[in-house]
Amino acid sequence: MSLTKKRWNGRVRGLDRTRSACWEDIFQTYTIFDGICACLEPQDLIALQRTSKQLSGLFDTLFKTQWNINRQLKRFVHDPVVLRSLMSRLDALVSGSFALQFFERVVWKDSDLDIYVEYGREDETTTMLEQHLVEAEVYTVKPPVESPPINYPRIHVKHIYKVNTYLRPNNEEPGNDLKIQVIYTHKTPLETILLGFYTRAIVNIISWDCAWSLFPDTTFIKRKTYQLVSLDSFYGNLIRKYSRRG
Repeated sequence: MSLTKKRWNGRVRGLDRTRSACWEDIFQTYTIFDGICACLEPQDLIALQRTSKQLSGLFDTLFKTQWNINRQLKRFVHDPVVLRSLMSRLDALVSGSFALQFFERVVWKDSDLDIYVEYGREDETTTMLEQHLVEAEVYTVKPPVESPPINYPRIHVKHIYKVNTYLRPNNEEPGNDLKIQVIYTHKTPLETILLGFYTRAIVNIISWDCAWSLFPDTTFIKRKTYQLVSLDSFYGNLIRKYSRRG
């Protein structure tokens, strides 16, 4: 009986039975806390975090789980740690829809993973990245595209040397292949992302050990985006795609 009582007290962090239970006590069960926070918008999480110091430890765990880059990468690769190690050696960056999904804590089934690598860095490490995707991650490489595909934003095209596309069958969704694109850039990946994107919402960047959102307030709080170039029908289709995604 005492053992059962000890476990229960540990789970609620020493609940004082001389007082009535309050809402903070409910949150001390992490599965409940995690499930509720998964449904909250960023501004609501910030407001909740400021309500009680008792929740600080729970938020430390929450930020490490709901924004877990390894878990997000697991959709595309079996071993995220190896991929991130190769990204570190290449100074590679991830951006586009994957980075937006990471901050938003969602998954869009029709999205891919874009890895930006400076073209001048095509050395032994780059070869290791390509070999890793084919041999360890069992991707099939399509013929390299020396010029970016026509469905790339035009402002993006002038900063890109070539795009290598890797495909792998998706066992969870047959017919909807997983896709990784290694995008070789003329300048550094950071310059390409900052100079080449057409709207604020997708200017989010992930390195091997950090993630940045350049416009978090407008993107994730106000849920708006602003153009970075003059728009036409081509860009309109791209923006409508993100509008459908929320």
